[in-house]
Amino acid sequence: MTLRSLFELEQASYRYGNGVVALCEVDLCIREGERVAILGATRSGKTTLLKILQGKLAASAGRVHIFGQSLPPGKGRKRKNHRSRIGFSGPHPDTQLFRPTVLDDLIYGGAIVDVPLATPKDDFQSLCASLEIEDLLNRSSAELSGGEKKIVSIAAALLGHPEVFIMDGLSPGLSAYFKQRIVWLLTESAFAPRTLVLATHDLVLAESLCERAILLSPDHRKAADSPIRTILQDTDFLVANQVIPGDRDHRGESLLSPSARKEGNVNMTVQVAGEEISASL
Repeated sequence: MTLRSLFELEQASYRYGNGVVALCEVDLCIREGERVAILGATRSGKTTLLKILQGKLAASAGRVHIFGQSLPPGKGRKRKNHRSRIGFSGPHPDTQLFRPTVLDDLIYGGAIVDVPLATPKDDFQSLCASLEIEDLLNRSSAELSGGEKKIVSIAAALLGHPEVFIMDGLSPGLSAYFKQRIVWLLTESAFAPRTLVLATHDLVLAESLCERAILLSPDHRKAADSPIRTILQDTDFLVANQVIPGDRDHRGESLLSPSARKEGNVNMTVQVAGEEISASL
């Protein structure tokens, strides 16, 4: 059975008003149920691509279809609003958290992704218990660590069970513990999304969450679209596209440890509410 196509781009390009090219003639199709990593060097166009997929930017040229609806290219075009169907978490969760308490932020975020405003607070607390964040609900976001803020921003985006979850990068300096929590939220929790699109420089996290990868070259074109393990095994290709450093000491070690490459997987285990949760990398 052919899965429904959610995003289709044909020769999609984006040029900013100052003439800078951010995306160049990209073709892609992402289907329902796929988990896709968007890889590439800094300024290769990853964030621009995610904005086009969300309908926040209209491509300067090419064809874009989101949920079967055409978004015409060109500035000033009216774009479809898909916010209730797409959950999103960006690299700076502070921009998503500004209410008096975490619970207030989640209620506000839930309203954006179609959790009814009439939902009682007790029901929200129950939802948050399944996300393992009930201990944060009465705190201000200003009291949270960077990792806790990221977890809350992801939880807010997942509350409405969006059809697609898009995540653009991680907060700088995020610890291994919170990366493990994110893996659990996006793969094992009751709110784990069926379809995931992730842009990141963290290749181990990308491999733990995604089966497929699209790699953008430094000149903003699609350089590869393959199973993620196939791409990550080609260190020369990753170096050529500035995804990993070119010096010999970092090649390979930037991806998986020698023992992990030999065995073919890495197991991450995290304690969540007293229970061990494992994820294979």
